[in-house]
Amino acid sequence: MGVNVFITGPAASGKDTARSALMKARIARHDPRCSGLLRTIEKWMGNEPQRGNLQALGDAFRSIYGEDVLARYVHNSAKNREGGCVCPDVRLPAEGECLRKQGWIGIRIQRDDASRQAELVRRGEDPATMEHHTEKSYLNVPVDAVIPNDCSQEEFEQRVVSTVRRLILERDPESQQWLNMRPEGREFGG
Repeated sequence: MGVNVFITGPAASGKDTARSALMKARIARHDPRCSGLLRTIEKWMGNEPQRGNLQALGDAFRSIYGEDVLARYVHNSAKNREGGCVCPDVRLPAEGECLRKQGWIGIRIQRDDASRQAELVRRGEDPATMEHHTEKSYLNVPVDAVIPNDCSQEEFEQRVVSTVRRLILERDPESQQWLNMRPEGREFGG
């Protein structure tokens, strides 16, 4: 058994930290990404993937194949994977709607602007790329829970894992047995 979880939120909000926490807790074992296909194309072209190029490629794919094309790519990548998947880069409402229709759990990470901006500067991100529509649409992505990232990394990771476990149980009470079989699930199951 496994669950599929997607994560949305603004750049530098903690989406990859949340992904790592879910994988460390073995709630999910694989991490297909919406940007995975785009990154592969960039590398194939001999380019180091840059946010601006990935945004342009994503827009081109969406104009040809529809607003949910990258989510369909993620879901198809996840279909035959055992142990569940976590996708940390859902950006658009159509992507979230597509994945939710396929049974994925959605979470949004929320972080204050000052700490996000500091992280973007630390990363050397181009401020112009933050104006792209994919960096602003996350608030309209349908999700099951919003998780604030306003604490230590350890507390945030615990918050993510406990929230997703709660969502799993709300959807499927039978999953309690699956959660209890795993050492990190025992304390949650009581």
